[in-house]
Amino acid sequence: MNSLRVNMTRLEVTTENIPAGQELVGGRCLTAKTLNKEVSPDVDPLSANAKLVIATGPLAGTNASSLGRLSFGAKSPLTHGIKESNVGGPAGQKIDRLGIRSIIIEGCPADDSMYVLYLSPDNYSLEKADDLKGLKNTDTAIRLRDKTNDKVTVVSIGLGGERRWKSAAITCTDKDGRCSRHAARGGLGSVMGAKGLKAIVIDDKGAPRVALKDKDHFRKTQQQFAELVKTDHQTQDMSRVGTPGIIDALRDIGSMPVLNYGSDPLDGIENINGEALLKLVQDRGGAMYPCMPGCLIGCSMVFNDADGNHVTSSFEYETIALMGTNLGITDPDVVAQFDRIVDDIGIDSIELGSALGVAASAGRLKMGDADGVYKLLEEVEQGTEFGAILGDGVVETAAYLGVDRIPAFKGQSMPAHDARVTKTTGVTYFTSPQGADHTAGLSYEDPLGTEGQVDRSLKTQIFCAMADALGLCILAAPSDPTRVLIYLRGLIKGRYGISVSANQLFEIGKEALRQELKFNQETDIETAYSNPTFVREEKLAPLSTVFDIDQDEINTIWDRLEPARLVDSFVEYPYVKRYGNIKSMPDKGMDHDLVFSQLKEMAQEEDAKWKNGKCSGTMYGGDPKIFEMIGRAFDLYTHVNVLQRDLCPSQTKFESEIIAMTLDFLNARAVKDHHPQDKPCGVIGTGGTDSIISAVLAHRNKFRDECGITRPEMIMAHTAHTAFRKGAQYFGVKLIEAPVDPQTTLIDMDFVRDHINDNTILLVGSAGNYPYGTIDPIDKLSELALKHDIGLHVDGCLGGFILPWGEQLGYDIPPFDFRIPGVTSISADTHKYAYGPKGTSVVVYRDKNFRKYQYTTNPEWVGGTYVSPGIGGSRSGGIIAATWAVMVTLGKEGYLERARKIFETAFTMQKSVTRHPELRLMGSPTFCFSFTSDAFDIYHLNDFMKDRGWRFNGQQYPSAIHMCVTGPQTQPGLAEEFDRDLAEAIAYAKKPARSIAKSGALYGGQGSKSMIEHNDMEMIRDIMIEYQDDCLEQPDD
Repeated sequence: MNSLRVNMTRLEVTTENIPAGQELVGGRCLTAKTLNKEVSPDVDPLSANAKLVIATGPLAGTNASSLGRLSFGAKSPLTHGIKESNVGGPAGQKIDRLGIRSIIIEGCPADDSMYVLYLSPDNYSLEKADDLKGLKNTDTAIRLRDKTNDKVTVVSIGLGGERRWKSAAITCTDKDGRCSRHAARGGLGSVMGAKGLKAIVIDDKGAPRVALKDKDHFRKTQQQFAELVKTDHQTQDMSRVGTPGIIDALRDIGSMPVLNYGSDPLDGIENINGEALLKLVQDRGGAMYPCMPGCLIGCSMVFNDADGNHVTSSFEYETIALMGTNLGITDPDVVAQFDRIVDDIGIDSIELGSALGVAASAGRLKMGDADGVYKLLEEVEQGTEFGAILGDGVVETAAYLGVDRIPAFKGQSMPAHDARVTKTTGVTYFTSPQGADHTAGLSYEDPLGTEGQVDRSLKTQIFCAMADALGLCILAAPSDPTRVLIYLRGLIKGRYGISVSANQLFEIGKEALRQELKFNQETDIETAYSNPTFVREEKLAPLSTVFDIDQDEINTIWDRLEPARLVDSFVEYPYVKRYGNIKSMPDKGMDHDLVFSQLKEMAQEEDAKWKNGKCSGTMYGGDPKIFEMIGRAFDLYTHVNVLQRDLCPSQTKFESEIIAMTLDFLNARAVKDHHPQDKPCGVIGTGGTDSIISAVLAHRNKFRDECGITRPEMIMAHTAHTAFRKGAQYFGVKLIEAPVDPQTTLIDMDFVRDHINDNTILLVGSAGNYPYGTIDPIDKLSELALKHDIGLHVDGCLGGFILPWGEQLGYDIPPFDFRIPGVTSISADTHKYAYGPKGTSVVVYRDKNFRKYQYTTNPEWVGGTYVSPGIGGSRSGGIIAATWAVMVTLGKEGYLERARKIFETAFTMQKSVTRHPELRLMGSPTFCFSFTSDAFDIYHLNDFMKDRGWRFNGQQYPSAIHMCVTGPQTQPGLAEEFDRDLAEAIAYAKKPARSIAKSGALYGGQGSKSMIEHNDMEMIRDIMIEYQDDCLEQPDD
């Protein structure tokens, strides 16, 4: 890995090796370190002694999703302090693939000539390019692509950079060659212009692939993140509509600037919100797409005009706000044209939008006057006196016009997140080494509170600095930011073979901030400009708030940098302090009474969390007598391994009888009517996932061996349990996910019908599905399965042992079992509504010819002939014995009575929901239901119910609350308590105490829910393991 040094005085390019051990130093951290090492803090940013540093992140060239951002660093002519601005697109990826970690641009030409730096696998060179002088970004890129090839990426400056304007941006072409990605904040384009560098042309054709130390681990990590992206509501929202998706939420609280960061109402915002823009994008042939190859989010909005002509490929919230609503303009076509013009000139739309707002306050522009804005943009392009003032930013504009109300911190304009209603972000504006930059630390967690905002800003700034140092786009962060750390750790291990903890990743962010603070100590960034007083004095509508965080407390933020820590374990260890932490087997055994005292104490505390009946699902029976029965049966067989059937033939009795009872319950007797030659059968597994993936395995193997299908596919609704995704991944089955009807929540049969092909081996239906508790049309799926002679698995893991009782009780339960002739297998969890111990499930097949394909046989093993019925080998005889004991003890009468109470309670609770017009049930559920609201954010209701002790499960697309009714909910008076609490929760949700729900989320990985989880976690033990491993490992001391 090399550093490239470009000396613009001598016009030469040299390479320097980066020392070993510096693999993870990149992006924002590397730009800051280089500037500290090579540049005097008191340098004139536009002089020959200043330097511009370009740095990739350590994972850029891998094309891992969202990790190709490229950092530009220099002393800012705008803030007088250190500045890093980063950008998406393929530039960073390509530079990394060329073996370059950083480019240091120093000196300046002896004359006013402009140059282009060419980078390719066999050539690093400078060429004179005076013919590009005076060209805007688009023309520059076209000219250079015509000269080279249309696959190159171009980094350029426009007129703003050539004219050394303080708001000048650096522009990068996207994967389609359009000038849509901008390192805009801080005026670094002017530094590039002062170096005489018009553009950089990057051609990675022929460059080798980035080497991976552990390809399997790297790919596994990518796959895990891809699965997360598919299901996480925050990443899905970002993919669907991009940053404009937050417009309504932020305007509702006043954060989106209108009329020069004012409080007066502005009509027409509904024309420019995320949904309105998305409709225009779809109607006009635009798209949501990824700015860099490999990105799974694809949040860039490609916006076309009414005739379908391309206008901009980066229609972002900040530009919409500052160049639109801040100027009283809500016509999306007009604002998109502004965006195109500003991008082509090459200046920061945030800075310019703020400057134009100030100009309006001084009478140089009328609010809402689009023609007036066009005229001023024309002045900027032409470089008139006032155009140049605007190009130098909001502070210069205010000084020129004699305006005292300046929306800028440390010389840089406030972005489209008002400090008065996002006080954490306000602290960031006051304290960040970068000045007022939303990417330096944005959070809407507890936006109006005064407690904890300094610490919250600090942690957010560290997190963002870490992301910038690693080249991570924070728009890709899921709702739980800890998953970002898992992702980064996995990728780093895969590329470099280096194991890092989350605290070490956090330390990267801290080091970037240390370097920036060190540089700024010798600059006048803190004294050159006054921060705005209006944010402390002018109340912002509609919440009538000001920024009121104590300045003395704000001034302590960097004293807190060194002690600040981030937990890198996502599992709590509440008992470590109480009982100690056993790391090796004790030399002498612990006292028997002490052991059981600890077990009992922990169990009693944890049982209290669900015994009140307010916990959805989880504990299905909740009957102490059943628990006692399970314990007694398990005690007798705790030592038994089901493998040793010769020693314990009782296991054959238990397992076969459990299977027989399940088959009887699921009407296997009907098989003889439609498939008389088939012999129904089953297997006991370790849980629902085991049963599901076993069924996937059986169908894959059967259709491979009997039909020669080697590229199998299966079709299921996207509401089906995620275990099918696991099975498909494990066994190489292509998964086709069908949409569901938004009203009924049932699988789209037309989609299924259209996607069956010669490789289809399996259809999946749910009875009922976990999100909504609704039952797919199994009869219709059966018709397709029979017609095409393929499998049909019914997932009854949740409903298999309760829906039949509902049918017997007279509820409208459609048939889903072996009465339906096309059904080939059914999974049903005995540890749910059969009330067995955790870790048991049954998968039953229509015929033994299916079951045998989930077996593993090896007649040639030296250890003896081997046969295993499932994925696991050893199985607990105690669990199977206890399951059998529960089933035969309860009998049909016991199950029917429990089901009656559950169904009655479920429908009573559903009536509580439906009597409120603000709430809407999802589909037609039974014992398990979800509800949403079209009148308010359902997560506000969830916040209130949480405070009342209820523990629901959150749903998404749309946001909804999920309640799975079990035994504990049937206790007397609980349904009535639910009804009362729900009514109060609705009243609260209509007028919530906070603008953004705790259980909601906001774009960029800094949403309220994720930040609460992120910041409220206390450091327990420096856990250095991934999320799935946390439960299996000990915390560090």
